[in-house]
Amino acid sequence: MKDFLIKYLGVTLLWFCFAGCRSKTTITLHCIFSDNMVLQQNANVKFWGTTLPGKHIKINATWTEKTYLVKADKNGNWNTEITTPKYAARII
Repeated sequence: MKDFLIKYLGVTLLWFCFAGCRSKTTITLHCIFSDNMVLQQNANVKFWGTTLPGKHIKINATWTEKTYLVKADKNGNWNTEITTPKYAARII
């Protein structure tokens, strides 16, 4: 019984060590972008930032169902243009 517990604890500890070693990708937008910012209507707005070199990024804007795919360059820099819609007033 004691040997079983030692093996079980050893395997559990090993699992936690490997689970903590997974690489995490950080995708960063340039600092001028923030929550609740207003974008120019009916325009191509440039977005840029950094991540790991060669990493693929998928961007979904709330105003469209289109998905924008971007790949970071060898230095980890990425950029793209996202089209914003024309303003549509809602009558209440």
